[in-house]
Amino acid sequence: MGTAVDRYPSTIRDLLPTPGVIMPLDAGAANESVRGRLAKLKPADVVPGAVDAEMAEACLAGLWLLHGFLDESHRISQDLHTTTGSYWHAIMHRREGDYDNSKYWFRQAGAHPAFVPLRQAARNEYLRDSNGRSDTTRAFAPLDILTLLDGERAWNPYAFVDLCKAACHGRGDLDKSCRTIQLLEWRTLFDYCFDTASRGAEKS
Repeated sequence: MGTAVDRYPSTIRDLLPTPGVIMPLDAGAANESVRGRLAKLKPADVVPGAVDAEMAEACLAGLWLLHGFLDESHRISQDLHTTTGSYWHAIMHRREGDYDNSKYWFRQAGAHPAFVPLRQAARNEYLRDSNGRSDTTRAFAPLDILTLLDGERAWNPYAFVDLCKAACHGRGDLDKSCRTIQLLEWRTLFDYCFDTASRGAEKS
């Protein structure tokens, strides 16, 4: 799965993830080379003709977060009193290492609609099919990742928070898989925000 860049306006295309992008599990370092561009972006630049202005704002929260500007992302997401605002809020706290607060905001997000495509995308990344037949990617995935994807009927954001925490506190074997899934999560949620901003109809 991946964001089809050409479906987005030219104003943000080169701000979206590119092949080989590294999105750290922790706060990382902000990409200062794009700060000025991000600061000038308005919701209408991200989603021209948006039906849902708050969801266009949510796209901005995602862009700031992608490039490592946690505080700027936080300022937007904490003012979005929707399940999606809570989701971006939760990711931000997970990356800053405030794992309990991240889980709190995931509870506010509830069973977010983006969880369904996220779980499927993650399963597609690590499992060949719904029967769990092994392939090379599966063979090299940590057992904890396979348990998360095999053992849950729905996406479990709390378990993923725990895996990210473990990866940031010495479980180096989890780092690559968690970063891969985190990027899938970003893409899935950003796509959801963009599509919902364009057509409306999110239930908060």
